[in-house]
Amino acid sequence: MPPKRKKKKQTSQARIGLKVDGNEALKISKDIEEGLDVSEETLMRLLDIGSACPNQNSATTKGGCKGLANNPCCLCGIIPSKDSYRMQGLWSKTASKNIDPTLQDADPTSCARRSTVSPVGLTNLGNTCYFNSVIQCLFAIDEFKYAILEACMSPLEGNEVLQRLCDIFVTLECGPRNYVDPEPLISALRLDSSVQQDGQEFMKLFLTLLETACEAIPMLGQKIASMFKGKSGYQTRCLSCENLSHSSNRFDDFCELDIPIKGYTSLEESMGALLAPEILEGDNQYYCDHCGQKQDAARQLIVKDLPPVLCLSLQRFVFDLQKMDRVKASDKFSFPMEIDAYMVTHDAQTKGIMYDLEGILLHKGPSARQGHYVAHVAVNRKGSRSSKPVWYRFDDTVVTKLDKGSAGHSDHGWKAKPTQQPNIKQGTSSTKPKGDGEMKDHHDVDLIDLSRDQDGLIAEGNQRKEPVEDVKDVVSSNAYLLVYKRRPSSSLTGKRVAKHTEILEWLDKKKREMLKEYEGQCQQHQKIVEEARGQIETRRDIVRDIVDSSKTVEGSGRFIVASWLQKWADAEPRESISEVNNDALLCNHGKLDPSRIQASKRLAPDAWAKIVSLHGGSPELGLGDICKACLKTQLDSIVTQEDVAVNRERFLELSHSINLENKSSTDEEENTDIALYYVGRHWLRNWRNRKGLSMGGTSPTEALVCPHSKLVPNYPDKPNKRVAISEEFWRYLKRSWFATVADKDRKSRFKKAESGGNVENGKKRKLEDKEQGTMSNSADRGGDLNQDISKLAEFPSHCNECPTCKEQMLEELSVSVEIGGRRDQERNVLRHLVSTPQSISLVLDALYKLVPSLFMQEWREYIAAGRSVQGAIEPPKLKPYMDSVACLSHACDSTTRICYQIPHVVNRRGRWMALNEKGSAFEIISETDWCELWKLYGSKDIPFGPQGISVYLSPDQDNNSGQNGGGLTENDTTKPSSAQDATSNKATSVHLATAIDVCYECIKERSDAIRASKLNFEGKEILIEIVLDEDTAVRDTAQQACDEVPANHQHHIPHDSQPHVLSVKERKSKRARKGRSPVIVDSTTTLENLKLRIFEALGVHPGNIRAFAKGKEMLDASKSMMDYEIFPLEEVRIVDTHLHDSEDLASIFPDGSGPRAKSDDQEKEGFTGTALVG
Repeated sequence: MPPKRKKKKQTSQARIGLKVDGNEALKISKDIEEGLDVSEETLMRLLDIGSACPNQNSATTKGGCKGLANNPCCLCGIIPSKDSYRMQGLWSKTASKNIDPTLQDADPTSCARRSTVSPVGLTNLGNTCYFNSVIQCLFAIDEFKYAILEACMSPLEGNEVLQRLCDIFVTLECGPRNYVDPEPLISALRLDSSVQQDGQEFMKLFLTLLETACEAIPMLGQKIASMFKGKSGYQTRCLSCENLSHSSNRFDDFCELDIPIKGYTSLEESMGALLAPEILEGDNQYYCDHCGQKQDAARQLIVKDLPPVLCLSLQRFVFDLQKMDRVKASDKFSFPMEIDAYMVTHDAQTKGIMYDLEGILLHKGPSARQGHYVAHVAVNRKGSRSSKPVWYRFDDTVVTKLDKGSAGHSDHGWKAKPTQQPNIKQGTSSTKPKGDGEMKDHHDVDLIDLSRDQDGLIAEGNQRKEPVEDVKDVVSSNAYLLVYKRRPSSSLTGKRVAKHTEILEWLDKKKREMLKEYEGQCQQHQKIVEEARGQIETRRDIVRDIVDSSKTVEGSGRFIVASWLQKWADAEPRESISEVNNDALLCNHGKLDPSRIQASKRLAPDAWAKIVSLHGGSPELGLGDICKACLKTQLDSIVTQEDVAVNRERFLELSHSINLENKSSTDEEENTDIALYYVGRHWLRNWRNRKGLSMGGTSPTEALVCPHSKLVPNYPDKPNKRVAISEEFWRYLKRSWFATVADKDRKSRFKKAESGGNVENGKKRKLEDKEQGTMSNSADRGGDLNQDISKLAEFPSHCNECPTCKEQMLEELSVSVEIGGRRDQERNVLRHLVSTPQSISLVLDALYKLVPSLFMQEWREYIAAGRSVQGAIEPPKLKPYMDSVACLSHACDSTTRICYQIPHVVNRRGRWMALNEKGSAFEIISETDWCELWKLYGSKDIPFGPQGISVYLSPDQDNNSGQNGGGLTENDTTKPSSAQDATSNKATSVHLATAIDVCYECIKERSDAIRASKLNFEGKEILIEIVLDEDTAVRDTAQQACDEVPANHQHHIPHDSQPHVLSVKERKSKRARKGRSPVIVDSTTTLENLKLRIFEALGVHPGNIRAFAKGKEMLDASKSMMDYEIFPLEEVRIVDTHLHDSEDLASIFPDGSGPRAKSDDQEKEGFTGTALVG
């Protein structure tokens, strides 16, 4: 095991910044005090600026010297070494780009098209991946591409969309760059590039717009329509007479066929189901005009004509009835690389007409509302059937060649694997194309070779790579749109070559124009780069000359703020540079602060003069400007630090002899003749634990200072905060504290100087000093220093404690003793009331009192509080609580009534008990206890007077009512006579009676207010349960209403409590199970909306729901939960009538309206407001 590395001892000189020991520091300090000058050699030795940086000529030093960052002589870190650079600024590799704003754009030479046959991508302007993918699919259709290019060979005035589309096609075909910016076409279409849109919808609307826009151009609109549009319609055949309906001969145009994928695994299976006849029978019979009555019929989709370009729209996005929103169906779905037209038409005449897969639009992502579009496109296809397509993947600007074709790529989903034929062809692999990182000079790039094969299409060369595997089907979980193209016949070859000759010549011309423009951009860019580099090199030479000339300085030189010098050295040519400001190096006396000199750099006088001539600034500072007063302060601090270090062990040993655990008073210390001083007991314990190496964050006496800046008195029931130490020990701690404060102040001033300093202007400060004749106390030094020094208060053991604090302490002690005596007396008399209230046993022919529950609660807290000098708890007052239970709103005949219901009475094991329930307004006590409370807290202005609220047990007259909390008439002012059943205490039904009237108006108003507040809620659950019939629903909800406690018997919790309005006996489960589920509603939710939520939770069609609550059917769909008085967690029973099919969505929203998902409100409404829809 290697030996432990010894930690380098940090000396006091290193902390202070002066290289001098205590003896020499004391000598120099005395010389300064006597007015003697300090030689320049001595100052340079003290400040360690007498020698140059030892590494200034080293070729291996990069970025500065370790440990010498604060050395004024070290300039190694100001500029990087030779052949080194920085991340930013003048010395960065990209510094020239900041000279001219045009250089911030991409270098045109870095985005040159790298191959003559490789396609290029489109820039994504935010969320325009859907646009880019569709444009790439359309561009790959040669007939469409050349039709657009042919139309654009003539000027297109007033047709901006077609012109911008033509520009993109031309640039994609023969542009010199490896990407194309689609912004002009997106602007012409008025698309919002920040909003994601549907790729299928965009393609359909875009083709429709082109067809409309090209009507004025001869043959172009017709070409586009005939290229993508087919005809389809529905035929209905009567199975009785075999005749077709009148509408069966009507066929409409289509641009794409919608192919369902949910529940199907392949295109062939889905097309078979789509074209299969549907039998109309039963309630869905067809009315036949020939038969004159309803008959069974067969309805079938007929695809009559197929276009040359067949677009199949896969229905990836479906409506989820449970979520009431669109979701993505990520089912695996297979489709072939080629299809026979018979699969789509089921017409024998179309057999043998083949369509090849030309493009695939894919939507990646699990959500229907967000994701990313990419396209797999077969480009540069030859006309002969033996040629194989070359597939490319288009992901905005990233274009990747798919050597094995589209099948099996991860874009289709990791679980989607291609279906292969059993035979595998042997092929040779070509060389891998150069990546984007292998950029060639733009003059060596062969931009576009417009040589065509016999079919007039772009040739790929002889190194074409055949697919390794002959894939028959593609399986995808993300395919969204399929583009199939009809195979051309060989008879059209000659016509196509002649037809494209004129277009090729026009493209050659466009190619030369774009190449010329591109080369001009490259030359202009290179010229600007060279000019910027020249400015950078000139600026670097100026900085390097000044820094190199200051590495060896004769004499003391000139000092400059290091942070300013660093910013100046990194500033670029056109960057604004402020004038030199050395105020951060000045002390509060307006001279060079020796503690801040480490935040500066030393320059040669000539270098200083050159910088000032270029940028201006002041003051000029040399060694002669050193502040002697600040230098003496630092020297004295060194002496103190060494003295503290030498005597630390002795005073640390002395502290161990002091008993810091003694918490008694200090009377013996005050009577001794030895001079003692107080320090904080806790502070001294921490100082001893730190072994005297640190003074901590507080001064030794900070805890002993009262708010009046005097000695805080000792509280009798509190631990003693202070301890007495000897005068010698105190003087040592005092010196240590001053040395710590001085060192902290020096470091603080150094940090401010290092960061540039936030101090006042030095010239202004010196002028003010001259006018006032005094030295200013700057906020960056003197204020903080004096504040820290003032924290050390001196308290000799004979000093007096603060009289104000002592008087306050005696008053609190007197109050505490008085309150404590009264509390003890009450505790002895009313001991049985101190515990938590419990139900007490009541007897007939006895009188009891009602006391407000809140008063008893506060009284118990007061009794339970212990004795404390500080913060004694005052006894409660009875009057406010008696006022709160008295009715002041409905008083009549000057009679005070009770505004709360009196407690209930129950029979438990043959004894009548008063329930001191939680939330009850009153607590029942005996008459004797009330008298004691009245003696202590009673007063003349308390309602109900000294008699209080008297109650007693009274048998019910019918002996069967069981009503609790009743009252007597006004004439019944005395207790009832002792009847036989009363004296035996065997009455079968009793209640608490009182001679004071109960105000039921107040109780009802309060109950109504509570009920109204409970009926105003948001986002709460109610329980929905399906029952078999109406009788069960009425019976269950009626029983629930009976289980509720009547409103006039509700207890109210005073003040801030929140009582429940309903007390339901049956415990209801909130768990969802079959036929039962919680539903989130608001108090404003209508019955109509509730039915929709029930449909979402339980799947019951809203038209089939009959809802019941409180024993009645809920009939009005416009009424809310508040109108029906349905509370949170209440149950609603429903009966399913089964009149509508649960999947019949049209009957739920017949007008096409309905609840929309929250995300719909945040989305744009499709392409509304764009040029696609007007």
